[in-house]
Amino acid sequence: MDNYETKHIGMLSIISAVALIISAVTMTLCFGIRADVKNSVNEASPTEAEKQVSADYMFSANDENGYIVIRDKSGKAVHILTVPTALMSESDRKIFDGGLFIMSQEELDSLIADYEC
Repeated sequence: MDNYETKHIGMLSIISAVALIISAVTMTLCFGIRADVKNSVNEASPTEAEKQVSADYMFSANDENGYIVIRDKSGKAVHILTVPTALMSESDRKIFDGGLFIMSQEELDSLIADYEC
């Protein structure tokens, strides 16, 4: 190899190392911010309206092990949606991440119809 090729390989190595370091720092910062946001959301106290909704619901739907499990008020699983959450849109996954309260049998039937074929 001549001196010109050696310089190019050296420059490419340096650029790659810098890009890797920047990526690692960015990921560390993002995960730190994500953890802070998640902790602040978990620490927030529910409003009176949220307390009322959670008291009046008939069913709840949550993401459990990649599937939506619907439970009655006693906590008994009454239905598991066949669509994996990995195939759902990001906005749909967010709905179920925090838990969804279902107020009636009609709402439950509509939810099941929306997500199953």
